[in-house]
Amino acid sequence: MRLVEHPGRLATAGILFINDEGTQGGGLQHLGSSSGHRAEQVGYPTFDNFEQKESLKFGVQQEGGRSQQFLEAPDQPT
Repeated sequence: MRLVEHPGRLATAGILFINDEGTQGGGLQHLGSSSGHRAEQVGYPTFDNFEQKESLKFGVQQEGGRSQQFLEAPDQPT
């Protein structure tokens, strides 16, 4: 049950991994919502190469009664 409405805010939360230089090196993201009997949820950590985008990402995604796990490792992170 949601006690406080937050119009315009995405239903996502997370943590950033910051290195000793203060730049992002990855993170942890979680997103979840429900409407009636339908639930959606995604959660995954990411790990970045230095000053680049994600080089490894894995997690789980649920939409309604369907759930899947994933592992992504781009050949050339950008």
